[in-house]
Amino acid sequence: NPALTLDDLEYIDERLSLATLVGAERSARSDVWRGEERLTGVHIEGLTANYPDFKRLNLAAGRHFTMLEVTRSHHVAIIGHRLAQDLFTGLDPLGRKIKVDNRPFTVVGVIEEKGRMLGEDQDTYVAIPITSFEKLYGRHGRGRSLAIVAKAVDAESVPGLIDEMRAAMRQRHRLRPADADDFDVTTSEA
Repeated sequence: NPALTLDDLEYIDERLSLATLVGAERSARSDVWRGEERLTGVHIEGLTANYPDFKRLNLAAGRHFTMLEVTRSHHVAIIGHRLAQDLFTGLDPLGRKIKVDNRPFTVVGVIEEKGRMLGEDQDTYVAIPITSFEKLYGRHGRGRSLAIVAKAVDAESVPGLIDEMRAAMRQRHRLRPADADDFDVTTSEA
């Protein structure tokens, strides 16, 4: 399957009538450090500016990053509760720098403590603008597929939204009626 892109996101967003929002996310694992303190294998996510509407990232301090920061690929970050404790013991992390994969990012927000889910630490986490993520890791890459997220206007609209998304992606990828989809559609229910 071809990798999805931010151009695909824009194309789909213009064609969905049953969605209240359309966003995207990509993820990787990387080292994050401040000074001599280093954490390895940290979950890094690149997100569109509307991520507060589709991700559960409630802030304990600071703010979310803005559309302008995403558009201009600013090096700003929202960090998890544990990462803030481990790298900034006794200090307020807001306005301070961390390094993600050897690139400096300014911390603008700290996420409330989330704990563990399915055995994975949800608090050792960094979210950055998706455009900054792509500059850092590239637009494509193994295990770094773009996920396009759409939220239906209501529960009854979900099947119609899935049909709209599928039709838009088939058109975007120039698939013929007999061709199999070269993308997957997954619902939160699944």
